[in-house]
Amino acid sequence: MTKAEEAPASGPAGCPICAGERLHPVLRKDEWTVLRCATCTNGFLARASAAGAVPESTDWFQRQPEARGILRRRWRVVEKAWRRLLYGGEFEARKLRRVLRWRDGGRLLDIGCAKGEFLSVARRHFDVQGVEVSPTALEWARATLGPRVFGGDLLEAKFPEASFDVITLFSTVEHLAEPVAVLRECRRLLRDGGVLVLKTPNFSSLNRRLLRGGWSGYKLPGHRFFFTPGGITHLFARAGLKPLPAFWFDRLPLSDTMYAYARKGLDGEGRP
Repeated sequence: MTKAEEAPASGPAGCPICAGERLHPVLRKDEWTVLRCATCTNGFLARASAAGAVPESTDWFQRQPEARGILRRRWRVVEKAWRRLLYGGEFEARKLRRVLRWRDGGRLLDIGCAKGEFLSVARRHFDVQGVEVSPTALEWARATLGPRVFGGDLLEAKFPEASFDVITLFSTVEHLAEPVAVLRECRRLLRDGGVLVLKTPNFSSLNRRLLRGGWSGYKLPGHRFFFTPGGITHLFARAGLKPLPAFWFDRLPLSDTMYAYARKGLDGEGRP
């Protein structure tokens, strides 16, 4: 543990995920501080000063690429080669295989669908729908998928209750201002037994410990939350979702990302 992790944090009174009060800074970068909750083990973003709250992000699709040092660039080359050796194949197809592990067929909603790449692959198996906040990415997605993609955030879409069999959030939950509220909305939208599949940076990864401030998961201030494998279960519990088992290759120690799975229980099981 670093000295920054040992020092108590000032600022927010409690963790936005679990309301835990034991918060410790793990990173200070420019005007930002990443705080880690000792209760749920998740991290979240706060300003390093009393300058105010984290601002709403602009069009993420038009953001400038983040500068990377030589160590981080070399590390990414090693990681990508390792992933190709383990998985092979095409990235969107790998995501689809993780979904098909739990459900094949029915209605699927992809939150933060970007240009619609995953939906274009998933529609071979599902009746697909997307949600995207970036006007630029939305234009690309609608060129392929038309009105199947809603422009805005999930809470604005107001889909009918129990509309979907599968909901996916790939590289999305870490951007949300209110992840608990969004996952509760996911629970409302899922049919009984419906499945949620989530991909996000792994706050417990060896990469984060080795690269520290150069870790790819620290895309500040776009990334507001940082989840551990154990901590994501706290998020699921707050939303009334039941965790499903993950496999070792969903959370490789040399991978910056992890996958997590949950379902909506039957007859009100797990209701928050």
